[in-house]
Amino acid sequence: MTKTSLKLIFPVLLLALWLPLTAHAFAVKTGSAVNVGQTETVDGNLYAAGSTILIDGQVKGDVICAGQSVTISGKVDGDVLCAAQSINVLGEVTGSVRTAGTNIHLNNKVGRNVMAFGASVTLSSKAEVGLDMLVAAGFVNVNGKVGGSLYGTAGMATINGQVAKDVSLNLDSGNKKQWTNANSNLVITENAKIGGNLNYTSVATATIAQATSIGGKVSRQLPPVIDRKMSQNLFLGLATFWLWCKIIGLFGTLLIALVLVLCFKDKLMGLLDGMVATPKKAIGWGAIWLILMPFILLFLLITVIGLPLACLITLLWLAAMMLGKVIVAIFVGLVVMGRYRHRRPKNGAAKESTGSLLLSALVGVVITTALFTIPLFGWLLAIIAKMWGLGVIWLNGRQCCQIEK
Repeated sequence: MTKTSLKLIFPVLLLALWLPLTAHAFAVKTGSAVNVGQTETVDGNLYAAGSTILIDGQVKGDVICAGQSVTISGKVDGDVLCAAQSINVLGEVTGSVRTAGTNIHLNNKVGRNVMAFGASVTLSSKAEVGLDMLVAAGFVNVNGKVGGSLYGTAGMATINGQVAKDVSLNLDSGNKKQWTNANSNLVITENAKIGGNLNYTSVATATIAQATSIGGKVSRQLPPVIDRKMSQNLFLGLATFWLWCKIIGLFGTLLIALVLVLCFKDKLMGLLDGMVATPKKAIGWGAIWLILMPFILLFLLITVIGLPLACLITLLWLAAMMLGKVIVAIFVGLVVMGRYRHRRPKNGAAKESTGSLLLSALVGVVITTALFTIPLFGWLLAIIAKMWGLGVIWLNGRQCCQIEK
């Protein structure tokens, strides 16, 4: 990418970022620990990315965050959109809450809807949801109040609070042979109050206390019988398709790495040096663009006239993320092969042979591809790699524009 093209691209990106935010102020906070103090007020949206995020002050807009641990104790006047391992919403949210994580805990009033996806989702006795609650979790505990309906899927669910309208839960699926020996995985306690119907799909009958108040009908559906041979063929087909996608992706990544090494060798080494020089800064900026870009694109799509620009930015964004992963892969290969020197002179790229770079790229692409496919945390490594590479590209491009000026 030339300096001239960078001069055109980055103003466009800045314009796209500016458009949806002209009417509201916003704050961006990144780092290993992000904190909004009790006396601090954010006038507008808050975009946060970090290992630990603590929000004790007031946010007069939306909270969009990603991290390992997120705790929101202050008041949020807009929506909360967060992805983290642990999410605790202890303060009042006037809008909706949309979360994805391992452990999700809600302990205050939510003005509108709740969408929670995780291993464990808990609505405490002090919590109150104004409208509907959608869950997808292994364990669901509803001890508070839901002003609308409760629906979704869960491995086990306990309702000990109030649901104003219907409850509709898909609790499991299984083979017909399991139906006669299944334990109850839906418990409705004597303190529960359901204003509408209770509909659930399960291999077992729910445990419903006699004192439970249910305004409508109770209905149970059995999950569909699974054809083992059909399921095995489906699994084999999906596994084959997945394997072919990985193989195509591996060779595609190698092809991009080959082009970078052969055509942009000096520029590539500059980007690699930038990864080591400011890793936290690069990951921070990468996280910002990774979080903000979908909202920018959504706004452009809504405006209709911004559709062509949205398509162009989408292509550039996807290309930048792909290049970022390739750059990280080459860096990993250089480190594993013992070829990377942490302090290179400005002309250090010329001292690295093309053959050595190609071999390092091959090793790095194979290693990172294997790491990214590891169950449970491979996706997290891939996201970190995208953020790191994306941030390096952004910082380098911004530096080029400054030099050009």
